[in-house]
Formats: sequence, C-alpha cells, structure tokens
Amino acid sequence: MTRVENIQPVTAAAPAKRDAKLWDAAKQFEQVLVEQLAKQLQETAQPAEGDGEDGDGQSAVSGLYTQMLPGALAQGVADGGGLGLAQQLYDSMAQRQGSR
Repeated sequence: MTRVENIQPVTAAAPAKRDAKLWDAAKQFEQVLVEQLAKQLQETAQPAEGDGEDGDGQSAVSGLYTQMLPGALAQGVADGGGLGLAQQLYDSMAQRQGSR
C-alpha cells in the first residue's frame, strides 16, 4: 500500500500544450463516471415509503430535482477541476499516442 507521504500531487499540463481531443475525452469520461456514482448514491438514498406525496414516496417537484442531481453533481465536480482522474487518463492516453 502506498504511504500518504509518497503520493505525488497531480500537476496539470499547461492547457496550451494539451491535445484538445484527448483532454475532452478524459474530462467527459470523468464526468460520466461521477454521474454514474451519483446515480448509485441517489438510489441508495431513496426516501422510505409514505414520506412523500405520491405513490413513489416523492412529490413531483422533489422527483424532478432528484433526477437532475447526478448530472448537476457531475457537472459541478468537472467545473471545479474534477477528481484528478481526467488528468491521469489524459497523461496515459498521451503517452500511448506518443509511443505509436
């Protein structure tokens, strides 16, 4: 197991030096992953029966917001710099592309 002191910080390449197609693909992958994780969290946090106003346990308005939450969370994480996964993916794809 890696010790915390041995973890190197993720440093982003200068945006002007990035391959735009690779960077967009990496960011989109990270956003989709975060959205899927948020959907799984959403499913585990469903209200108990009888807590809402309709048969599904939710009001129409809260149901709409609940559906929007995973996408909004994923977009917010991506806009805030992401999880660092996009940079790691980008570095890996750029290295593979350079070795061809």
